[in-house]
Amino acid sequence: AISPSLASILRSAPPSPVDLEPPARFFDHPQGRDLLARRSALAASVSSGTCLVHGDYWPGNLLWREDHVAAVLDWEAAVLGDPVSDVAYCFAEMRYFGLDEAADHFVATYRDITQSALESLPYWTVTALCRALPELDSYLDGWSGLGFEPDPVRVRHRLSRLIAEMLSD
Repeated sequence: AISPSLASILRSAPPSPVDLEPPARFFDHPQGRDLLARRSALAASVSSGTCLVHGDYWPGNLLWREDHVAAVLDWEAAVLGDPVSDVAYCFAEMRYFGLDEAADHFVATYRDITQSALESLPYWTVTALCRALPELDSYLDGWSGLGFEPDPVRVRHRLSRLIAEMLSD
């Protein structure tokens, strides 16, 4: 639970990010409109939540000590919301950067630890894909800053494949 004093300094996440207008270049992607329609269809699975959500949870914002996370950095996007959003953003990013096995393990471990059915995972995964679609180049820069040199063509292919998976579910 979040204390009232902490809650007062956090902004609340929008109740339905589906209402946010995507940038015009989003619609230039052949799957853009279908992805947005899928996100709208899944919106009913989301609750606003009152948990602390990082808002930019990805491997680049984690410090590791051996095989354990020692710290989570970059809390400037923190909000009160659905914690599954952080799981989905990290899962999606790991998938389109080719870390499928680690992404699946991450979600399975979260599910086991929290005993959550993760009903909103598809919604937040689609939302993560909507966010990445027009901004993929900035994601490539972030991973390059970690010493991971992703092949942009392969990353775009994996992103499109993950979008196709989410559209077919």
